[in-house]
Amino acid sequence: MRWLERRAVVALTTPPGIAATDDPEAACRFVDTSLAAMPRHLRLGTAALSALLGTWIRLRHGPDPDPARLRDHLTAWLHSPVGPVRQYARLLGSLTLFAAEEHRGHTEVGTRRSGHPTVGYPDRL
Repeated sequence: MRWLERRAVVALTTPPGIAATDDPEAACRFVDTSLAAMPRHLRLGTAALSALLGTWIRLRHGPDPDPARLRDHLTAWLHSPVGPVRQYARLLGSLTLFAAEEHRGHTEVGTRRSGHPTVGYPDRL
């Protein structure tokens, strides 16, 4: 996981981020695993954008940017006229939201009527 990817996930999982959770590291692990599972040609483009946009963030805000500023940049990138930048922000936002929901689901372990653990899945959809 690249520097900007990790910072973006942490920024989105810390309140008031869209995927606020009590364990940002679990979200980082999930996003890292998801990015690593991407086909090489897609991961190459994502890594290139991470390097380019990460350099831009470091030049503007230093090596440790405030999560609120990073959230502002991610929001601005969602409306970028440059398609790959827009898709990059959507990818990180979507993976982070999914990671937070997965984490919530796995921490809410219950028991079904049959006595088997549910592993976070509800009785009914």
